[in-house]
Amino acid sequence: MCSTVCSLADTPKQHFTPRISFDTPQIRESYFIGHHRAALRNIEARLSDIGLVIECRDARLPLTSWNPMLENVLSNCTQRIVAYTKCDLISESPHNGNIQAALGRFHASRPGSGKPIFLRKGMQATNLLNMLRDYAANAESLTGLRIFVVGMPNVGKSSLINMLRGQGMGAGGKAKVAPTANYPGVTRKLSSPVRVLGGKTRPQDNVPGEGVFVIDTPGVFIPYVADKEVMLKLALAHGIRDGIVPYETQADYLLYKMNHWNPKLYEHFCPPTNDVMELLSAVATKTGRLSRAAPGHEHHAAAWMVSQWRSGKLGRYPLEEVNKTTIQTAIENLEDPAISLSQAKKLAKEARQEIIKARRKAHS
Repeated sequence: MCSTVCSLADTPKQHFTPRISFDTPQIRESYFIGHHRAALRNIEARLSDIGLVIECRDARLPLTSWNPMLENVLSNCTQRIVAYTKCDLISESPHNGNIQAALGRFHASRPGSGKPIFLRKGMQATNLLNMLRDYAANAESLTGLRIFVVGMPNVGKSSLINMLRGQGMGAGGKAKVAPTANYPGVTRKLSSPVRVLGGKTRPQDNVPGEGVFVIDTPGVFIPYVADKEVMLKLALAHGIRDGIVPYETQADYLLYKMNHWNPKLYEHFCPPTNDVMELLSAVATKTGRLSRAAPGHEHHAAAWMVSQWRSGKLGRYPLEEVNKTTIQTAIENLEDPAISLSQAKKLAKEARQEIIKARRKAHS
């Protein structure tokens, strides 16, 4: 008996090996809907009246949330701040400082790419407000400085405006002037200008003219996403509406990422695994809200997992690496013109036809 127990105790634990790549299933390749197209046109049409642009990008995917269509529209805009939002949601990453440093070096080396600032929930907006004061002083406009706040869907544009208004105008500023929600598509059209600094009642701001005004804009997606993993990242970060990419697929991708970050993130539910259904069954059971035998429990467990990660409760890590190589790849992708889904299908059809022609020629 003793020898049996001892031999079991001495048995080494099996080493867990995470997947080295993620096999992305077939998912939707576009989320470019009507108000995205209209917003892009309106931003471009009114850009000449704008003195500064604040472009928001999600710190969890700082390169993926760099929109080539917006970049094209803003290419002639010399005054730009790039606000990396939700930095609190990557705070557990050991590479957090390296990410910010790499992005800082990139912006310093690329003219016209904007001045970076890194924002997190609950922080003071003092540095950003000081930057806006400087821009307003240099603009010397009697009617005030107008600022566009732009970016991909659900990257925190409206939340940033509320923060600027609340902290910039102090007790006299209404805390929430831009509607927000935990899903994309709340803002459907350009907002009216919202004062965040200055004005006749606030001479202490030392802002010339009527003050500093920000204008909220709808999030703008891209017409076609060729890389399915990019679509997965955007879905997981809630840049597209829920239901377009199945929760089970998002949960599987999240499991793949967690296994590379730290498998202990889900140790409360089950041992390290590459099987998402094993994890979802454990989640459904141990949360106490779902019966293991209930139909569709995997879907509800997957939705719960995704929600937990989005709020920072299943690891605060970025979804992509940021280094010289990935930044260069992002730049190259920006230089390729964005195409629509119909154009992509046409190109794919033409490619198939060329293959068929080549085969026929080879056999003739």
